[in-house]
Amino acid sequence: MRLLVTGGLGYLGSALLSKLKNCPEFELIKVLDSPGKGDFRALRNLNDSRFRFVEGNVNNPYDLAYALDGIEHVVHLSFFSDTPLSISQVESTSSTMQLVRESAKENVSSFTLVGTISSHGPRDERGNVDFSISEYPLLSQKLEQDVLSFSNDEFKVQVVRFGTLYGESAITHFDSFANRMALFAGLKRQILIFGEGTQRRATSFVGDAAQELINQLKLEEGMDSLDVFNEVVTPLEITKMLHAVDSEIQINFTDQDVRTRYDILPMDENQIKHESKIESELSSILRTYGMW
Repeated sequence: MRLLVTGGLGYLGSALLSKLKNCPEFELIKVLDSPGKGDFRALRNLNDSRFRFVEGNVNNPYDLAYALDGIEHVVHLSFFSDTPLSISQVESTSSTMQLVRESAKENVSSFTLVGTISSHGPRDERGNVDFSISEYPLLSQKLEQDVLSFSNDEFKVQVVRFGTLYGESAITHFDSFANRMALFAGLKRQILIFGEGTQRRATSFVGDAAQELINQLKLEEGMDSLDVFNEVVTPLEITKMLHAVDSEIQINFTDQDVRTRYDILPMDENQIKHESKIESELSSILRTYGMW
């Protein structure tokens, strides 16, 4: 199997590359990314001739042509957002469409668009979707539909959505609420809870997310779209987990921001739920940074 990973120098990308190192069936693994957006630490310890780094951008047709040469499968991580209720990914739609079009032209066998469960939209206490607080859900849903429209017998397209990522990787990000809470606890900084902290969030351990992408690539017939997560958890529940490790954690409740009062839940009828690991993984982050 010959694979191209876009956005491979990021949080999820670094976990995926680490997993692929132990998958001999992937004979060629190209990583397309820009150092300005990613982190070269993702390539650390990948002293394997199967890995080839392509410095470039999916917006550049020359970079794209070189990256796609000889490729059978594409995993597109560049649209994945650590902060999905922002509008930071609006500019990524055109480059994603360019990538899927060129992949189809180059006789690529499969294309995986990696997104977030937030694309279903934030839900209020009655379960109703509220699209007013962010463009991201509607933007993501349209992109998913447009990308899936390319799927045919020769070119399989799949959308895989994850919850908020947590856990350590070669490159660990702290933009998402779960990792950030564990980091602040370790650094003895005050943890801020918005509202009552009962907002429900689908979360995914980054290692399991990476492994599930590999699992889906190996399937002859996968689902068109699916939600993958480990658990649904609230900030208050995470606080209790961290408090069990360090009883001196400082917590402060504040007024609720409009973007934090909603539930973000898996909704796709096709779901894969992994074993919960959030307590052990966040405890590990707390202990690691508590040593500073």
